[in-house]
Amino acid sequence: MGETTAMNGRSERLGRGKAIAWAPVPREHGAWVMLYAPMLAAFAVSPATYWWGYAALALSAFALMFLREAVSYAQCKHWRRRDTTWVIVYGLAVSAFAVPLMVTGWGPELAVPAMFAGLIFSVHTGLSALPFRKRFDRSTAGEILGASAASLSAPAATVVACGHCTVEGWILAGVFWAYFSGRILHVNMLLDAAKYRRDFTCDVASKVATPLSVYMVALGVILLVGISQPSIRIWSLVGTAAVAPSTISSLIAQRHLGDRVPSLKRVGLQETIFAIWVASVIIFAHIVGHSL
Repeated sequence: MGETTAMNGRSERLGRGKAIAWAPVPREHGAWVMLYAPMLAAFAVSPATYWWGYAALALSAFALMFLREAVSYAQCKHWRRRDTTWVIVYGLAVSAFAVPLMVTGWGPELAVPAMFAGLIFSVHTGLSALPFRKRFDRSTAGEILGASAASLSAPAATVVACGHCTVEGWILAGVFWAYFSGRILHVNMLLDAAKYRRDFTCDVASKVATPLSVYMVALGVILLVGISQPSIRIWSLVGTAAVAPSTISSLIAQRHLGDRVPSLKRVGLQETIFAIWVASVIIFAHIVGHSL
């Protein structure tokens, strides 16, 4: 579920020699679901319905994804003028959708998640520009940091629904960030294993699976402790049901870990389904009366 979506070769060839480069378009399913799953879950569990506000927030997030892609691409190309043009175009699109939200009564409250998202985006962009052996935005840490920004769509959605930031919105952001972090570890485990090719051994399998194994043990302990506490038992059981399919998938992947490059389309579809399942379980729990 990588966070880097650089332009493909065809787009580069089409953009070469022109005053304006070919438009950068996000191509990763993972990034989209990280952005919209928390938002939709927050909309569904919130008491009020403001459809125009929901639409404006969703479109703002949509434009932000394109802006992030344009910044990443321009950064790769050392900020050439024809690439920077799309940063300006997408920035104007973000403003067109976000300004109406900010000038309404939601503005001061929306500024809180927007401030955190902007800070994370700035740190992410700055670290990606540093000359690390591997670009930061292509690293596991960079992807997890990016997921934290995407998960902030949940508190932003509760602001639009309720008029203010709610505890529930921040809880949803934390829950989805924790979940997405695990899935990033899962996908990167598969990709890291494939790098070894003929040198793949049991020791290599253990090495590449360790981060995900530590994550799953920690998650299991947290859920078991939560189930043992009467005050949060219901939601701990809901959490267990939400992560059960993806956890089983990870256990199977670790058991059959090999040096074959996984089908990225299949992995992307699988992760999208798992994320929708998590959001659906939360929404269903709310519907049956266990509101956050």
